Amino acid sequence: MIFDRAYNDWKHLSELSDRGVFWVGREKKGMVYDLLDKREVSGELISDEEIMLTNSTHARRVTAWVDVDGKRR
Repeated sequence: MIFDRAYNDWKHLSELSDRGVFWVGREKKGMVYDLLDKREVSGELISDEEIMLTNSTHARRVTAWVDVDGKRR
């Protein structure tokens, strides 16, 4: 499941995770979480972290380089 950063129903996302559903979203500015672990990265990845959201949802936070209008960002 993919959602936009404006969607922030963390209870619903936690319920999806509990059912084994994988979801992807863009991080909302000011999002609060605890960093649990960092994984080694290569290629286009900048970071790969395991985090715990404030509602106790375990998640991965992955940051990667992307091309937008021909520019790497």
